[in-house]
Amino acid sequence: MPAPSPRPPSSNRGTPLPASLVVQYVGFQEAPGRREYLLLVQEGDNVRTYTVSIPLEAFSRRRALLQDGPDISYQRLVRALADSEPIAAGRLAVTNADLTTYRDAHVRVASHR
Repeated sequence: MPAPSPRPPSSNRGTPLPASLVVQYVGFQEAPGRREYLLLVQEGDNVRTYTVSIPLEAFSRRRALLQDGPDISYQRLVRALADSEPIAAGRLAVTNADLTTYRDAHVRVASHR
């Protein structure tokens, strides 16, 4: 099986990641009322684990698509790291504002046939 990509394909959008950091999506797990995305951040020999949660309501109300969950989580974590935002216990939550920002940056253009 191929090794997971350290950055999602759309990582060229949004907040740039400091060159010294490598972020790797590990997977997700279901939790009551939310989906939790697990990401590893490596800086040199130091590896930290982060959990970014998205409320299930965001998916059921179509504010986010399930396939976008890993990228939304990645973008949220990168913004927090770039802003030196304190991340308590390695946990972050995606807010409605985060979802709106993501959606606005990823507008899909309808094809005309």
